[in-house]
Formats: sequence, C-alpha cells, structure tokens
Amino acid sequence: MKTSVVQSVNVSQRFTLNKEYVVYLNNLRYKDYEGSILKSKDCGDFKVLKCTNSLNILIEFVDTGFRKICQTKEIKTGSILDRSLPSVSGVGILGDKYPTIHYNSDGKKINLKHYEAWSGMLKRCYNQNHQERHPTYKGCTTSDNFKSYTYFYEWCERQIGFDYYDWCLDKDILVKGNKVYSEDVCVFVPNEINCLFTKTNKLRGKCPIGVHYDKSKKKFICQINRNNEKGCQEYLGAYDCPTEAFLVYKEAKEVFIKEVANKWKDKIDPRVYEALLNYQVEITD
Repeated sequence: MKTSVVQSVNVSQRFTLNKEYVVYLNNLRYKDYEGSILKSKDCGDFKVLKCTNSLNILIEFVDTGFRKICQTKEIKTGSILDRSLPSVSGVGILGDKYPTIHYNSDGKKINLKHYEAWSGMLKRCYNQNHQERHPTYKGCTTSDNFKSYTYFYEWCERQIGFDYYDWCLDKDILVKGNKVYSEDVCVFVPNEINCLFTKTNKLRGKCPIGVHYDKSKKKFICQINRNNEKGCQEYLGAYDCPTEAFLVYKEAKEVFIKEVANKWKDKIDPRVYEALLNYQVEITD
C-alpha cells in the first residue's frame, strides 16, 4: 500500500509549517502524489486518486467527495477549489458544469458575463464591506436557486438582453422596491434604463427625490438627469414648497421614462417595457 505523502510531515504542524510542506511537495514527482492526502488553501484536504500526467491529476476532496482534474502547479500552491462548497461571498456554489472564464482574441483571461453578473450579485447581497460603501444594498438577498452558479448560468442563457455584453442585471424594475434577486423578477436591461432609477440621496438630503434645497436662493430646486452623466442635470425650476418642486419633477421624470422605454421597446423584455410605461414616481422614493 502506498504511504501518504503528508504522513512524512507532522500532521499537527501541517497547517503552520507551510514552507516545509511546499518544499516537501516540490521535491516529489507528480507520480508520487497518487494515493496521498494533501491540503488545499481554502477547501480542506483532498486525496489524489490518479496521476495520468502533470496536467491531468484526479483528486477527491475528503469532506465533500467532490472530484476534479487539476495540475501539478495547483497542488503545489494549494490553489484547488472545491466547487461544491459555498465559496463565493460565503454563499455561492460554483459547481463543475460551467466555466467562469474565457480567453479573448488577445489571449487574455477574462470572466464570463454569466460569472460577472452572478458574483457581482452575490457581492452586493452578502459582502458587508461592499454594503458599507453602497448602503442601498443593505437587506438584499438572493433566492436559493440563484446561489447556484449552474442554475444562474442556465437562467441567463434564456433571458432577453443577456447577449448584449454591457446590459445590466436588475432586480427592482418589475417589482418596485424589491430586495430579493430571483428568477421571477430579475431582468437584463441596458445601462440607460438601469440608470433611470439611480438616486442621489446625498445631494437631496431630506428633500423628496429630484429635489434639493438651495440655501443661496432659499428655494427648492428640481432637476432631472437625461443623459446618465454626473453633473448633467436639466434645471426644471425653483419653488417655495418641496412638494410643489417634487410634482414638477415627477411629471418630467415619468415622461422621460416613457421616452426611454419606447426607444428600447424592440429589444427589451416586454415585461420591462410595460413596467416602465406604468412606472409611478413617488414622493417617498
């Protein structure tokens, strides 16, 4: 019976003597790994089942039974991922059915749009540091299905607009105020539509949406952004009452939303088009 490589290193020191462990592995041929129980950086121990060559080594994670093919360099660095574990933002399970990257025409490795959308969604929902920087995402979650990359990948393939690389995943156009990313309410939309509902809470303070108070004029100013660029606001008027200013903004904004909806009518999901036509700007937004 083949002796485990790790048995040659004190098991109690296996986690602390990383340098010794790596040096030990580097002194072995890939064929010597077969039958051994080795360690990954983040996903626990794995057993080497078969070594075909240095680029084709079959392993199995001890805790989960997940199997995959890896390379010698991955074993030496411990950078082997158990794709059956919730490894993305603490909740996302990659699975082994679909890739996360591809190579562009220049040979550069880049993330697939499926993975960009999925990992970005999970980051917004479950990464506390991200939520501190972007507090509008506090309280957001995903459906259980959307925690699976396999499920999300296949869902993306069926969605209108997904093939447009720069279109965004949106969770709250179909259901205003929605906080749960799920297959029933999420859609892909062009950036122009996605930006229609960006809020500038810092500028407006306690004023209604679309309104801010100008201390020098002692007036409530309402304005609207029509081209999605910061600082490019169209002035709508100055009023003594914030509610009056809001009503002017509301009328202009709803007209503009309909204009954008009609511009994209032939490309967007029909549900998005209907939602935009019926969208109501509320003073509590």
